[in-house]
Amino acid sequence: MKEYCTETDILEQRDYKVYKANEIIQKACYELGTLELKIFTFILSKIKPDDKEGQVYTFTVKNYCMVCGLDEKSGGNYQKIKAAIKRLRDKSFWMPTENGKIVTIGW
Repeated sequence: MKEYCTETDILEQRDYKVYKANEIIQKACYELGTLELKIFTFILSKIKPDDKEGQVYTFTVKNYCMVCGLDEKSGGNYQKIKAAIKRLRDKSFWMPTENGKIVTIGW
């Protein structure tokens, strides 16, 4: 993903949608803070139906701030987002597999 976003890119990204399936809500036992959930859904919004398996997605604080209307030059925003990403990475949840086993998955 390019580091610089045009105004058109930002407006387009603001319209990206994320839909939560009931299966995910029911099976994934997790607890995310508000900022963690916003970051997670922002990243999910990048996934498109025609993306190839193994597609790599890039998250930059600057792009996140621009799309969400936050001051991307604020050190406070940067630190809060950085800490939320770490908390998100450190969390995991239990999920049943198709064969009936339960596995732990990290965000």
